[in-house]
Amino acid sequence: MFVKPSSSSAKKRMEHRFHMPEEIQHLGEMPLFRAVAWWGFQRKKEFSRNDVSQAFHIDLRRASGILHYLCHRHDKRDIEFSVRKVAVRGGHCQLLVKILSPGMTGTSTPAKAQPVTRQIKKSTVTDDRQLSQWLLTRPKGNNEAKRAAWKAACPLRK
Repeated sequence: MFVKPSSSSAKKRMEHRFHMPEEIQHLGEMPLFRAVAWWGFQRKKEFSRNDVSQAFHIDLRRASGILHYLCHRHDKRDIEFSVRKVAVRGGHCQLLVKILSPGMTGTSTPAKAQPVTRQIKKSTVTDDRQLSQWLLTRPKGNNEAKRAAWKAACPLRK
């Protein structure tokens, strides 16, 4: 279905659309990076940005961004993968990714993904303030006893 973008919000919504390949449609709605992980896992072989672009009907630049995100996320424990670079014509390298384990399924969100409460945010602000004050009290010189006492007073150890 094509929607003519009449406003900037419609354009933004269209940017996030993608085609879900038949192999993974039974998994339901999910973010594109997770859909690519499941699709790659079911293929059981390496794939490139070209493969992702064709399978999900997205442009090459967006496919490259998704592969980059998959490989450089902060929480890499849920999706296991291997990466290999292959030389192609013109002296360029192509990134090939193989998904070893796709992690969580579909739209079900884990218990950890609950919204952070206001109380936790207040405590992190307090912790940050205490940590910055502690860092400013670092002893000068090479006195090991003073440095050990300073490290023992670290507010994160409590």
